[in-house]
Amino acid sequence: MTESCSIACHKLSFSPDESKTYETLREALFRDLINISEQIDGYAFLFPFDAQILKCIADWIPLELKCCPFLRVAISITNDSGITLKLSGPAEVKTFLLQELKLAESDL
Repeated sequence: MTESCSIACHKLSFSPDESKTYETLREALFRDLINISEQIDGYAFLFPFDAQILKCIADWIPLELKCCPFLRVAISITNDSGITLKLSGPAEVKTFLLQELKLAESDL
């Protein structure tokens, strides 16, 4: 059963170049994903500690917030455990993130 989601991504706010950049960054970023942990109000995504991944996250966040201004973003970086990107927001954000980032609940 698929839950409906009352929040939505506004990808029409992207120029054609921004849209291509967003998709390229998202694919590259989530390809290196180590772990996903469910949080009360969203998900935390763990990536390896790597300068290129950090740059990718830094480039992706402004685009993500342009199309999804309802999201809250937090980054935590430690040399030994990696880079944690936390995406959170309103009640429906978990369902939205799973659909939008093309992640299955089995990935959790």
